[in-house]
Amino acid sequence: MNGVTKIFQWLFTSVFLFPLLPLNVSSMLLVLTFLAALYVSFSKKEFTFKTHFFYVPLMLIGLYFLTSVLFGGNFYASWKEFERRAVLLAGPLLFMMRPSINVETLRKASMAFILSSIVLSLLFIFLHIRHFIVEGISSDTYFFTLRTSFEKLTNVHPTYFSLFSGASVILLTRQLLSKDLTSSMKWGIIFFLLILSSGIVFSGARTSIVATFLCVIILFLLKKRYTYLLFASLLILPLIYVGRDVIFTRFINFYDVLTGQMSIGTMGTSDRLTIFQCSLELCKQHWLFGLGPLNIQSALNGCYSIANPALAIKHTYNTHNEYMNQLLSFGLLGIITLVAFIFCLLKNPKRLTLVFLLGVLFGLQFLTENLLSRQHGLFTVCLVLGVFNRIDRSPDFKFWTLDSK
Repeated sequence: MNGVTKIFQWLFTSVFLFPLLPLNVSSMLLVLTFLAALYVSFSKKEFTFKTHFFYVPLMLIGLYFLTSVLFGGNFYASWKEFERRAVLLAGPLLFMMRPSINVETLRKASMAFILSSIVLSLLFIFLHIRHFIVEGISSDTYFFTLRTSFEKLTNVHPTYFSLFSGASVILLTRQLLSKDLTSSMKWGIIFFLLILSSGIVFSGARTSIVATFLCVIILFLLKKRYTYLLFASLLILPLIYVGRDVIFTRFINFYDVLTGQMSIGTMGTSDRLTIFQCSLELCKQHWLFGLGPLNIQSALNGCYSIANPALAIKHTYNTHNEYMNQLLSFGLLGIITLVAFIFCLLKNPKRLTLVFLLGVLFGLQFLTENLLSRQHGLFTVCLVLGVFNRIDRSPDFKFWTLDSK
């Protein structure tokens, strides 16, 4: 039995390398981890299914997609939609079964996730230096080339990379405030935070940039560490200056689109505006029962062909808003369930600080991305949330100590 438990713990840790791993490998590791968890739970008679309040709405969304398989009309297409989101059920169940996830395993899983984010951040920093200094790319195409190069190398969309890094920044900042750290440990954490923050800034993911730094500010305020807040502000200013060619351009694009000043750099923002308008119009028409998961894209494409024919020809974009996506998928029931999920995460900021901050991060990111439609988003929401919840409930958790029990 000890051997099987160790295999489970190794698999569990390996799953949290998903930012770096191919998605099919990450999915296979999750399946093996889930099966090992079932075996351990049944063998040790620990099949208790102890749940936490925020798992319920998350699993309900997964069940909605499962129900659409039975009543969606097209079994194969409906099953593919559910299969993509099966982690909505598997992730919470994995933690609810309460297998042998001890503090040491949590520490290793957290480190695997953070180190994966750091590797991706270093790659973004390297690309920034290479493009900006060596090739001297113009401001109009600089951002697009940087993000495209990163996605081609990693198969990770920059927005989801910034989500990984944002969650890592939250966890490391929380550890920075621990009282039992030596001076060298604190400076080590600050060094890693600078790498992750640089990656987020260079990614140009506007919502993630705002959400991550808002979470850090809230954390300092909750812990009443006002000196840290001032120090962090002084550290981030040089990063913003170095990444000004990316970050300033991205935020200025909003103003340019609203004032009608179109250019190569504003094309993505202009497309987002069309996507929002079409999604909002469909929500007004189908707010009560929705359209069903299989019918959303065709309805959006029809709207794109009228509002922006060039957009309809080039791309097939989803709503880029999880709230609208749930409303269009399952009607009023879908949006209520998603809002309930965010509310549950925000319920107890003092006791479950990491869970609360993830609620802020996810709640804001849902405004601009369909996190529950892509594997990277689903893994972050369902698995990282579970680990952060366990850490919040483990007062003896020590991130840097090798002898954690």
